Amino acid sequence: MELVSKTIILILFSMILTNCSNDHFQDLTMTENKYIIASEEQLKSIEHQKVISDLYDLGSDGYFKGEKGINIYYKNFMQSEIENDAILISNGRRENVLKYKEVIYDLYKNGYSVYIIDHRGQGFSERINNADKQMGHIDDFEYYVYDLKKYYDKFVKINYHKKIFLLAHSMGAAIGTRYIEKFPNDFDAAAFSSPMYGLKFPACELIGLLTGDKHKYLFGEKNYDDEENSFLENNLTHSKLRYEAMMNMYENNPSTKIGGPSYQWVYQSCKTFKKIFKELKKIKIPVILIQAGEEKVVSTNAQKKFVLQMKKLGKNVQGLLISGAYHEILNEEDKYRTPLMKNILDFFANVRTAKE
Repeated sequence: MELVSKTIILILFSMILTNCSNDHFQDLTMTENKYIIASEEQLKSIEHQKVISDLYDLGSDGYFKGEKGINIYYKNFMQSEIENDAILISNGRRENVLKYKEVIYDLYKNGYSVYIIDHRGQGFSERINNADKQMGHIDDFEYYVYDLKKYYDKFVKINYHKKIFLLAHSMGAAIGTRYIEKFPNDFDAAAFSSPMYGLKFPACELIGLLTGDKHKYLFGEKNYDDEENSFLENNLTHSKLRYEAMMNMYENNPSTKIGGPSYQWVYQSCKTFKKIFKELKKIKIPVILIQAGEEKVVSTNAQKKFVLQMKKLGKNVQGLLISGAYHEILNEEDKYRTPLMKNILDFFANVRTAKE
């Protein structure tokens, strides 16, 4: 009973902290845009969809051996002048390379070579739990980080880009943050969209109380095919156009479907959150953190904590807030997505100019 009482207190305390002010975040709104950024109006055009798909098809892809011999899928989009700047994308849980077609298009059209992988256990990469290929599972969260390092060394570093930037979303941002803590000299700057430094549902406070096989779904979770997905009930994006494109992508590529997480995935994630905050002092590069104003998936309080602690450590960090946006800002309506992309591109351009 004492453990239960302490857990309840922790949960209530977490809920109170979530309502703390956003004093360390700048609110972003739509401003004049000088970049090539795809719009929802363009996406309604079959011709423009073909332009994005044609660029995607030009990327070189394949597999490499990640940590413990797991096959990791990658796709590279190289500019003709290979020494130009590059951006490596670390995507979120359940996501895959196909879902990032539009982001890849935006980055490539603004002069960057683009590199992206499907993290182990999802997308086109090898599954960890072969008994249920739709389960979100990981044996050790650090394996994600080591996979990304192997990819960086094998495909990115060898091209001698002038600058190499990291763009990471949600779980991918947790992976990316651990990466720049462990390998602080590989990137010149990092942009984190809706980073997963804690979970909205207080799973980390409850995981010690919940009992279950580590290879089983977390209580209440299920595989993708058993989920009931609808635009009206989704908490990821307000864009019906982009939501439907995402759902069609999964239906056309059923092998990429991922459902809920396992007990082990949650346990490993919670361990990682602690590591991230313990080793912030190792980060050397400029970082921007973009927070969704209507976040319903990950902890906004943990994001605020990240920015505050980084500033206390004297790190180059900026918190940006996109009021009204849901979790997947990269897949949101234009009024949220365009300011996000513009500020990410501005940030990378400013870092490049400052270091020249």
